[in-house]
Amino acid sequence: MPSNIKFYGPTNQFYILKRMMRYGMALTSAEFKVYCFIYDRTFSWSKDVESIPYTHFIDGVVGSDGRRWAFGVGMAEKALQRAIKGLCDKGAIRRARPGNPWLGTCYWHNLEWEAPGIEKLPLPEKLQPDAAEILARRWQIK
Repeated sequence: MPSNIKFYGPTNQFYILKRMMRYGMALTSAEFKVYCFIYDRTFSWSKDVESIPYTHFIDGVVGSDGRRWAFGVGMAEKALQRAIKGLCDKGAIRRARPGNPWLGTCYWHNLEWEAPGIEKLPLPEKLQPDAAEILARRWQIK
């Protein structure tokens, strides 16, 4: 990834959280939970994209030492599937299976998504509008 793009500075973290709160109003409660979980697994850990299995969405992430790194979203698998499909259909998140079969399904926030009926939040200069394309090239996602 080009070094001039910084997703994780305080300005960008604030922007992404502000965006989640504003555009979250256009999501169902289940979709918002999944949207926040993807944020926690990506931007909170300074990652653009993360491979997240359904078991992590449902049960959370527990390390081998028993330490809980993330709580699940607290919904059944069918509800989770509907929420992910709804987020993808709305354009709020993107998902893809990269060329490496060991990675599984990768998820990331679509920073270009604008919720219908909600005033547009201006994009900071540091976050370039083609971020999704850069991520797709980086992860070799088609």
